[in-house]
Amino acid sequence: MKKISLTIIALSIITLIGCESSSVSDDKTYQLSVKNDYALELYNSAKLKSQRGDYSGSKADYEAALRIEPNFIMACLEIPENNIVKKKQYMDRVLSNLETATDTEKIFYELSGVLTKDKREELLLKLIKINPKNSNAHASLGIFYRNNGKLKKAIEYLNNSIKINPKNWLAHRTIFGIKYPGYGDPEIGPFVTKNDNNFFNFPDSLKVFENDIEKLIKIDTLNVAVFRKIGDMYRSSKFINKAKEYYLKGVEVCNYNANSYRSELMHVAGNATFLMGNVEESIKYFQESLDIEFDPYLKMKRIFQLATVYLYDQDHANAIKVLDDFDLNLKRFGFNQSEVNQAAVSINSYKSFFYADMGNKKMSYNSWNNFIKYADIVLEEIPDFNNSYVQKRNSQIGVVSGLNDRLDRITSENRELDFIWLSLLNNDLSEAKNLIDKSNLDDSKLVPFIFIHACLSKDINAVNSLIQNGYRVQGNRQKFYYSKLLIDKGEKEKAMELLENIANGRFFSWGGGLFRKKSQELFKEI
Repeated sequence: MKKISLTIIALSIITLIGCESSSVSDDKTYQLSVKNDYALELYNSAKLKSQRGDYSGSKADYEAALRIEPNFIMACLEIPENNIVKKKQYMDRVLSNLETATDTEKIFYELSGVLTKDKREELLLKLIKINPKNSNAHASLGIFYRNNGKLKKAIEYLNNSIKINPKNWLAHRTIFGIKYPGYGDPEIGPFVTKNDNNFFNFPDSLKVFENDIEKLIKIDTLNVAVFRKIGDMYRSSKFINKAKEYYLKGVEVCNYNANSYRSELMHVAGNATFLMGNVEESIKYFQESLDIEFDPYLKMKRIFQLATVYLYDQDHANAIKVLDDFDLNLKRFGFNQSEVNQAAVSINSYKSFFYADMGNKKMSYNSWNNFIKYADIVLEEIPDFNNSYVQKRNSQIGVVSGLNDRLDRITSENRELDFIWLSLLNNDLSEAKNLIDKSNLDDSKLVPFIFIHACLSKDINAVNSLIQNGYRVQGNRQKFYYSKLLIDKGEKEKAMELLENIANGRFFSWGGGLFRKKSQELFKEI
């Protein structure tokens, strides 16, 4: 019975995506306390630019609206301010004006905090009760239910949104993400992330996909963020060239309307180009992505991404040069001293592992000591720092995907885990074993390192014992060292399967850069 219900819901999603959008809208705007019409116009422009991926343009319009009306509550709440001190000042303005806020604004203020699922649902339902004819209110609740795995309710409210405004982008984009999950959209119900075996190998599926893409793009032809999603889907398929094609289509739209998302799309075009084997061309895309990024935090992200790409090519000298150049220019980067210290944490954390990977143990440990020095400074500045700090910061500055930095590694637990890993990477097996034996951390966190230690020690009995006791070989580093041990023991077929999985990786986490090229070379040797 449940399977039949899911099928009916799935068919309703396909129908919704397939429907042509009417131009008739019955949308009613939220009731806001803003008094100046031009400030409201700038705010609406900021919202639209943010939806289209133009975060710099969006921030500029929020700032302009706030220059006209400094206590504009919704602008203070939503501005993607990366300076935490400034963001606090905006939130202080909200608090000082809550008495005169509308009921809608009070709900959005509550929604900006850390809430339980039940409380968030309660507030979103209240938002609809106050604004029954606002399509975004219904879309927001639909997105909440989608994110919490409630497919039937998600479709109900997303459908309500489209009935009110047939061209509501949030609703259409969310339905598209339900049908095509992954890459920012969670799997829900019968819909799974697409790959060659279940989707891309079938021409009929591709035809439907391209048709859905065309219809989604028609709803807002200037929305470039969707090109990232489509490109990421193709990047996981055998059609990597299509990924690059869609990324660059997005770049063309950015060129047309000066959208700051161009830097992001140039970066991912570089990723696709790299995966196609054109390393030199890809570096040009990465460098341009860095050069045209002006926001200091996002520019830092591009620097860490460029260093990571060099690592993927096992070009350690250039990877470290990128980080050294950043280090030399930190004080001219637009950061305050606290931000300089936080950036130095990431620079030295990365360098410690990059040097270890290239076999320079001395510089690896020197960089690690510098990491510890700056980590201690940051903890003095932020004594209540914990793992949620980085997530909260990313949310406050409007970069939910993160900054590719290593600030979260300064906690005592993460330092301990990272130093075990660094010791293994530097082939200091006795030191790593000593650290593991002395550790009071949960076994679940230590077992991966115990497994790697056993592989590096060529202790096949210890490796087999761990596997027989339920340890699953997951993650690139475990698979890589295990495959090397298997090769030594003559189990080449099993090793090839593991190496192929690493060698064909399509996404660029820095840890993958330690093993991808090595795995490709080992695979060819076998």
